[in-house]
Amino acid sequence: MATKIKGIDISRYNGSIDFKKVKDSGIEFVMIRCGTGYGQRPCKDVKFETYYKQAKAAGLKVGTYFYSYAPSVTQARAEAAWVLDWIKGKQFDYPIVFDMEEQRVAKLGKAKVSAIAIAFCSVVEHAGYYVSIYSSKSWIESYYISEVYEQFDLWVAQWASKCTYEGSYGMWQYTDSGEVPGISGAVDMNYAYKDYASIIKNAGLNGFKKPEKVEPKPTKPTKPAEVKPEPVLKPKAIEAGDKLVLEDVKLYANSTTSKARKKPLSGVYYVYDGKLFGNRYRITNSPKRVGKKPVGLYVTGYINKEDVR
Repeated sequence: MATKIKGIDISRYNGSIDFKKVKDSGIEFVMIRCGTGYGQRPCKDVKFETYYKQAKAAGLKVGTYFYSYAPSVTQARAEAAWVLDWIKGKQFDYPIVFDMEEQRVAKLGKAKVSAIAIAFCSVVEHAGYYVSIYSSKSWIESYYISEVYEQFDLWVAQWASKCTYEGSYGMWQYTDSGEVPGISGAVDMNYAYKDYASIIKNAGLNGFKKPEKVEPKPTKPTKPAEVKPEPVLKPKAIEAGDKLVLEDVKLYANSTTSKARKKPLSGVYYVYDGKLFGNRYRITNSPKRVGKKPVGLYVTGYINKEDVR
């Protein structure tokens, strides 16, 4: 992971903060708790508005997270609606994050917990925001099915000298006892491994408008040089395990749907089995998952034939 950006996450328990001192100390981003769903009712963090304004004024990049108590998909969607109301009119350089850690919810089982997380994130994503999921390493491995971390970025909490989570993740919370000028007492410390600010602004998400494309000025045509035709090469056959480097590629849930998932796919993936379904191939996110059964557990999704290179 070449990118490594230092940040903190805070809530009302951190008290008064001098964000200028925080920024001057080398911190580049701050994740602010917007609230919780305690008692299945909206509980906005009393410091959220103040922290947001002061952090922005100090020149810090800002994201936000919501601590969920949702025991059902219906309640998760309600919590998402509260968050959308609280963040309306604001601009966030970092993701809107779903934070689930409650053991009373964990008792519902892996499938239910995963459905709750997907429900919350889908509502917020559909509203035009870049979403992510915060959880401890053990929670991610114990209570989320692969569809969760294949659809959404992860923010992994593991208080150690090294993050040992083997999947992909965008942020790592490495301690809860950091010391930062401008903050009295311990504070959570994080590293971001993606340039979220650029990704989000360029996509026109999180309250930002997508930059307008500047069309190049037409130039006077010149007579093309004579080009000798190149020999026609037979295209390489697509095989299971072929490595794919994807950039903003449309991902589909199956071989027939015309609707792609909202967030394009980028990164390294692998051909799942080399079989062509209509005009699409199945892909997976690890060479260890190639050809493994059941398909629903190991296939990330489908991409168009022309995107397989």
